[in-house]
Amino acid sequence: MRIDTNLITQHNLSENCVLEYFGTLYEVISHFRCTGEEILRRSGFRDSRWVQSLFKIAADHHCFANTNCPEGLPFEVVLPLITPELIADFCLASNILETAFYEYLLSQQYQKVSALPLTKDSRRALRDLRIARRKFCKQKTEYMNLACDQKLPHELTRACDVCTTHKGNILQPDVMFALELMPIIFQLCPRDKSAVDTAPLRKLYRKYAHLFYLCAKSES
Repeated sequence: MRIDTNLITQHNLSENCVLEYFGTLYEVISHFRCTGEEILRRSGFRDSRWVQSLFKIAADHHCFANTNCPEGLPFEVVLPLITPELIADFCLASNILETAFYEYLLSQQYQKVSALPLTKDSRRALRDLRIARRKFCKQKTEYMNLACDQKLPHELTRACDVCTTHKGNILQPDVMFALELMPIIFQLCPRDKSAVDTAPLRKLYRKYAHLFYLCAKSES
């Protein structure tokens, strides 16, 4: 990842990162074909505290301004507008981005390992990285299929294709930037680890945790 998260923390810019992430979630949601009500028919997608924490930061930074309130609506006014359906949308969008984030890390690690001399250990590592990346990609697609009722729009599919640059795709640069900010999001606004909708993602992460450790080690 290219962004220096330590520098962001030192300059107290972490909440600005959350605002960028918040905006990208909204962009991703705009491509959903299913309604929040339809998403709620599935288990999970009810992490209200997490969604409210995002809206609280946005309100504190005067993001909800209008002609009658140029300074922005306070969080107490915005809170009743955070419906269960809206919460479901945000939870599902965050699942898509988080899964894409892990897929991206694995892809980056694969490139680093493939540049090393080919040995028995490196062959095994490349195989494991390929398998893990495919599984995270499959889970990402499952989340997107749920969001779009199995009819994935090209704009969203290409935007979340973290291994290929799609010129002309307006959403992809924002998605990739959001992925770079993900470590800050994990620290400042973590999802509920017991959330039902994130269970498949958590299971994959636990299974391939050693590969993410290698990613971090190779970047140090």
